[in-house]
Amino acid sequence: MARDPITIENSYVQELVGNIRFDAITFRLFKLPELDDACEDYGQAVRYKGTMRHSPEAFALDAGHHFETGRAHRVCRNSFNMLAKTRFAEHFDYFGDETIHFGKMIDCAPTDEAIRAAGIDCGC
Repeated sequence: MARDPITIENSYVQELVGNIRFDAITFRLFKLPELDDACEDYGQAVRYKGTMRHSPEAFALDAGHHFETGRAHRVCRNSFNMLAKTRFAEHFDYFGDETIHFGKMIDCAPTDEAIRAAGIDCGC
């Protein structure tokens, strides 16, 4: 997900809306039938190769998932599948499988407080 503020350039309209803030929000959605309802920890990790043309140093999957090139990152099973089973597959190395379930993943959540307040899940 990407969030960018929308600025109002018209002073008349700005006066009408007052202190209301507007954002343009883009969601990256995946149609994967095997996604869990919550973030589940199977001890999996991914490492971004830096091979996407416009993202050589890092790749942001969404507001809560930012992958530095060359660094392994722990992910829940949903995030693992969102990368491994989509167009992003070739750009990552994958570690772990689904043989051991460690329970709910505690640190898998969006970083933006407004997203959480709106009740929008991070997708994992």
